[in-house]
Amino acid sequence: SEQAFLLRRIPILSIVHERLIQGLQQVLSTLIKAPCQITQKNLQSRFIDDYFRHMPASISMNTFCVSPLNGQVLLLLDESLVYHTVDRAFGGTGKAPSNTIRNVLAATELAWIQSLLSDISKQLDFAFEPTVPLYFTLEASQITPISAQAYPPKMLVAVCPLELSIENQVIGQLTFLWQY
Repeated sequence: SEQAFLLRRIPILSIVHERLIQGLQQVLSTLIKAPCQITQKNLQSRFIDDYFRHMPASISMNTFCVSPLNGQVLLLLDESLVYHTVDRAFGGTGKAPSNTIRNVLAATELAWIQSLLSDISKQLDFAFEPTVPLYFTLEASQITPISAQAYPPKMLVAVCPLELSIENQVIGQLTFLWQY
């Protein structure tokens, strides 16, 4: 019953995501110097501990504070998205490094993530503006999501994965986790 109540709220979130996707496509296309397409995939309601249990180890986890609600939104950037987009931003073809997984991102990659997160914060403000005036501020950013354990295990979130494609090839995923 609680799950059904929460699932009825997802259509409103879908409308906001449509506005967010339009803005993010423009921002990312400018950053990576190539037209890109963002597609929303399988918006769903999940318990956060279940989602974190299946989350890849190497991911950029970013927490935005939402005011005046005093809430939080998590944004996960997968490793391949970071590698591909940084390479394209510097004129490359979007090739990720070798198959060996690195434990840390280079300073250039971290700086690029911070620039992207600043733009995402502005796009979140813009996406919610017609519905309700909310303001998003980046609170924390980390590569190894240690703070994932700080959330109550049975906290319900709306999981919204957004796939980024260039020339019909998926290069990575941004995932928003919205607290109910």
